[in-house]
Amino acid sequence: MHVCSFPARIRPRRTIAYGSIAAVLLCAAIASAQIVPVGSGSYTTTLPAGGLNPVAPKVTANVTGPAPSTDWWSSLIFARSSGNYGDVLAVQPLNLKAAASGLGVGTGAIVPTGPSYYAYGYQEDLLVGLAGLSAPATKVAGYSDWTVTARWDDGTRRLDATFGHGLPFVYFTRSGGVMQLYFATGLPTVWYNQNGTLGIRVNNKNYGVFAPSGSSWSTAGTTFQSALNGKNYVSVACLPNASTATLDLFRAHAFAFVTDTRVAWNYDEASATVTTDYVARTVAMEGSPTTPLLAMYRHQYLHSDASLLGLSFPSLEGEMKLAATDSFRTTMTYPGILPLLPAPLADSPGYDAARLNSYLDGFLSQSYAQLFYRPDTYYGGKDLGVVSSAIRVADLVGRTDVRDYLLTGLKQKLEDWLTAEPGETDGVFYYNATWGTMYGYPASFGTDSELNDHHFHWGYFVMAASVIAMY
Repeated sequence: MHVCSFPARIRPRRTIAYGSIAAVLLCAAIASAQIVPVGSGSYTTTLPAGGLNPVAPKVTANVTGPAPSTDWWSSLIFARSSGNYGDVLAVQPLNLKAAASGLGVGTGAIVPTGPSYYAYGYQEDLLVGLAGLSAPATKVAGYSDWTVTARWDDGTRRLDATFGHGLPFVYFTRSGGVMQLYFATGLPTVWYNQNGTLGIRVNNKNYGVFAPSGSSWSTAGTTFQSALNGKNYVSVACLPNASTATLDLFRAHAFAFVTDTRVAWNYDEASATVTTDYVARTVAMEGSPTTPLLAMYRHQYLHSDASLLGLSFPSLEGEMKLAATDSFRTTMTYPGILPLLPAPLADSPGYDAARLNSYLDGFLSQSYAQLFYRPDTYYGGKDLGVVSSAIRVADLVGRTDVRDYLLTGLKQKLEDWLTAEPGETDGVFYYNATWGTMYGYPASFGTDSELNDHHFHWGYFVMAASVIAMY
């Protein structure tokens, strides 16, 4: 017999039909009542005390519709604690960071910081901007499937920068002001300087700067400046090496500015094959080439017949290999994923049944209050995830005592989350009709103010509901 204690706020609730959790979490109906029933559960349309609504997105007037959240560039569109210029953007192979005067450019370095941890740090090698530019914020001026365009505008000068995953280039256009490259550590080593093209080395890393034909660069203190021969565009790229042949290759594609990117996929169930098409649209700022250079991730080039150039970059997700193309296709086999591994045989090498049972016994020694002790949707969601996994393991090895004990607690905890009461501030879901989204309280990691991390916070809840439905 187990004596169980519950947090005071867990109240007896009616049993919820767990197959309806998707309706609870994803419901898009605009409700007029404070408490809205869904099956045997409910949510509230009144913001709990202390809750936050999403901040207004930082976008230009031409950007309309939903503000994408939980993307690699979402800190540009939502003002965060880092201010109005966003966080470090691990674009890969580039690493970028916006500031009032322009865009900081670097490449990441993987740095071990312990026996089981590493950091992908940001080191700014140069800052690309306009002389005198001081924008009050960086705004999103457009986006596509894997690129975004950021804008700086101080009323006198305006700078746009387009960048994205797999692009070794950042494409800049300006209105007013003199183009400027700022180097915090002093002027770089210049190993090429002809007809507006620079080959430079900063912090042992190589970059190419490609201004319009006929341009020239002058130095002033720790900056390079150019009037761009009266034009309004320039591109900056990280280079895999310092050879003039590589610089010539990059210049041949430097003015094919990427303006749009699209990903489309198809799954053939009969052959368990996923086919994905990647397409980049470009415009030639000068000359005729409109083919961009794309740095393909490992999972892309290993499953594609794209023609590679023999040049590569390091990145957080492995080696990226360069291709001169505006499209490529990947084909991968996807037979599905097991929800968990099957139970081991008693004589399986390395299997220690006594050890596993000791872990399962540990769950029986904890009250429900101890198993579900964290209040917010992230850490509380992790509690749901741990118990859900333990239930399935217990069932596989015949520990129905553990399975049923945990099932009872999981059901009660989830019923508490999925039932709202007037004035409730903990363990409740709130629907924001203005933004068309639902989030839980207590919120964490910007789930309310930035609509951040919804995909995996709610994944814990969906998994917990599916486990209950399973048994």
